[in-house]
Amino acid sequence: MAEVNFLIKQGLTVPKGSASTPSIIFDAGDADCGLFSPANNQVAVSVQGSASAPALSFGSDSDTGVYSPGANQLAISTNGTGRLFVRANGDVDLVDNTLILNKTGLGNGQLIFDGSAFSIISNSSGAPLVFGTNSTERARIDSSGRLGLGTSTPMNILHVTAANAAGASANDGARVSAGTSLVGINFGADSTATFGWIQSSEAGVAFAPTVINPQGGNVGIGVTSPGDKLEIGGSGSGIILASPDGTRYKLTVANGGTLSIAAA
Repeated sequence: MAEVNFLIKQGLTVPKGSASTPSIIFDAGDADCGLFSPANNQVAVSVQGSASAPALSFGSDSDTGVYSPGANQLAISTNGTGRLFVRANGDVDLVDNTLILNKTGLGNGQLIFDGSAFSIISNSSGAPLVFGTNSTERARIDSSGRLGLGTSTPMNILHVTAANAAGASANDGARVSAGTSLVGINFGADSTATFGWIQSSEAGVAFAPTVINPQGGNVGIGVTSPGDKLEIGGSGSGIILASPDGTRYKLTVANGGTLSIAAA
């Protein structure tokens, strides 16, 4: 024992060995399983191992550790099952294409990608789920399921906050368009003039027509069950028309069907 201690203190030198004849073995009956040095400053294990019997395990937990499932590949197993794989091309895979991140104490966040079913990004606590770019928050889903774009306090199922403008810019409000077409319809609000607006446009070109119910159906203003293409109802209802010189006139209908026009 004293001689062994002396050799260790002075530096024990053994041949480099190889994968088939490792320099350090642990059982004379298993001569091709051990440690060797494939090159300077390198130490290697001469057995690939498997998910149930990894080459490197910890304590008495022999079915949890690191192994190589094939040439130029590295894997980690737990409880006898391969969980994490680093492929020869550098790709990182997870068993069953499932990734779950759950950090207790930090919002109980979960990131789940499961190719056998569906993908989930969730937060099981009452904290919001926030998305950002360039270190800035861009979107948020609060604990009630409301989605805010451009706002951290969404007030509806979908709440979009954009520049305060009247629809003259392509960057105003929310936009819906079809395919690669430049024509679309914008929705927004102007807090200075205190109105909400709808504006169709061909982005970067000109404003475009807005069509309501092109396939049929009626439009109601102040009523919930319009009986014709356009129905305006409610107390004091009418239509205001402007003459070419800008003078405004209001068209109203009285009980009995009498129409009247007066300056507005």
